[in-house]
Amino acid sequence: MFRLSLPIVKFALVVLGLVVLTTAVEAQERKTRTKIKGKVDEVSEGRMIIIDASDNTTKLALQVSNRSKVDVEGSADAAYLTPGVPVHFFADMTAANVAPEPLKEITVCTIDEEDNKPLCISADPTKPKKKGKDALNNMEVRGTIKAIKNGKLTVDVPSQRNPQQIKITLAPDVKVLAHFTDLSMVRPGDAVDVPWAMELDPVLLVPQSLKVTLANPLVAEKTAKKTPAGRKTTAKSSK
Repeated sequence: MFRLSLPIVKFALVVLGLVVLTTAVEAQERKTRTKIKGKVDEVSEGRMIIIDASDNTTKLALQVSNRSKVDVEGSADAAYLTPGVPVHFFADMTAANVAPEPLKEITVCTIDEEDNKPLCISADPTKPKKKGKDALNNMEVRGTIKAIKNGKLTVDVPSQRNPQQIKITLAPDVKVLAHFTDLSMVRPGDAVDVPWAMELDPVLLVPQSLKVTLANPLVAEKTAKKTPAGRKTTAKSSK
């Protein structure tokens, strides 16, 4: 029986190890891409087609998984604040959940049961809560608009233990921001920034995280002239 000498076996193992290492490194290089920028061409649940900003021609498919961190930012018209819209804000409030001063900034947002739950809590839990009927405490609120009239809002904060209603007044020049953690409000023309993505194919990427900047403000559906999801845009969405 033919037997390999020990030196030959060691040499073969070293060569095999180098081949495996080289292949792994090459595969890693093929499967990662960084600093991808572009604009949305099409969007559907869990998937976006973007036009690569490097040449404004190449189309890339982004497969957005449950592990992908999504940040969608933009703004909205004050008229977008209607019953049923989720909002997030900070305000000095009394024990009766009334904010006596007009609110200068409010954000329309995502509400879910994971990272964006409804809440009404102290904005700074390290500070002792002031007591008394008229004492003001700075609170963080995330809830859904129940009613709005003449700039006065009632916001529902549902809870199994302690459901609450918050009363606020909007300042005449209130700034309305938008922040979402899913693709529901993304439309063609919005800007996309992907810091890092895994490449499944030269034109198919799975982003670790992505930031989308809305190209147009959100508007109330009654003034949106049948634009999908109340967006000021003439682009066509596949969603």
